[in-house]
Amino acid sequence: MKKKFIYDKVTGLITGICISSFIPFCHCLSQSGTQGPLSPDSASEQAYMCLACRGTDWSNFQNIKIADGQYAATELEPDSQCFQSSCYYSRGLLAENFGFTIPSNALIMGIKAEVLKSANIDSLSDYEVTLLQYGDPVGMNKAKPEFWPLSSLGYTLYGDSSDTWGVNWTPLQIDSSTFGLCFAVQNNKRVQDSDIAYVDHIRMTVFYKTPEGITEHQSSDDNYSVYYDCAGQAIVINRGEYASPVSEINIYNALGQKVFAKNRKNCTVMPTEKISILNLHEGIYLVELTGNGRSDCRKILITR
Repeated sequence: MKKKFIYDKVTGLITGICISSFIPFCHCLSQSGTQGPLSPDSASEQAYMCLACRGTDWSNFQNIKIADGQYAATELEPDSQCFQSSCYYSRGLLAENFGFTIPSNALIMGIKAEVLKSANIDSLSDYEVTLLQYGDPVGMNKAKPEFWPLSSLGYTLYGDSSDTWGVNWTPLQIDSSTFGLCFAVQNNKRVQDSDIAYVDHIRMTVFYKTPEGITEHQSSDDNYSVYYDCAGQAIVINRGEYASPVSEINIYNALGQKVFAKNRKNCTVMPTEKISILNLHEGIYLVELTGNGRSDCRKILITR
């Protein structure tokens, strides 16, 4: 008796049932998805700098939740002047709790943030634009060097559909109420003046792909064990005494993309073989062992 593996779209799991006929391995399909733009349900500020130079305060920071002409604002000192809350750069304006509900089996492809901002003088520019993971800034700083517009001409975009800001995201991290954006501004002018930055609204969009389905696959050999070695960061293949010869090892991610391939001309495999997975993200993978015209596929869940 053989096994057929079927992908369950609802649970995101791969299950097996017994069959008697041979069916070749088929790739899984992917479906693109987007959520957003969504607005934050939580707004606050936080000082990430030293205690003596904490940055200027934001007033009315709750106003960033909707685009209504009501602003969060901060007044900045001239360039290089800073002491506690009187400073040439601001504290981090935090926008969090966007209410994302990304499917648990999704792969995050990109994140876009949009900020509706303006200034009363052409000397202010971004200081920090980073994503928040569980409330802490992570990844690339997307701050732009251009001066802020003197009126809200439209949203300034950060990131896009294929930009994860240098971070490997999971749906759980995106769905967290502490996922969001940290935004700060600086003054590049050295003359004393009343230089004010305004932020009307912050919104975010997440782009992802989900497995649409894995058709069918036969498991033809029960004399192999395949498992993930968390400590060794490797996929381990153990060959039983009566296992069939193996001429090819392939590993596919949840989108059906081949992420590892190894061919063997002599159609053998060592009793124990370890495949390093340091370059693979967390998620579900399929390990396909092929030989003598048959294939055996095992599901592996990689976690860190």
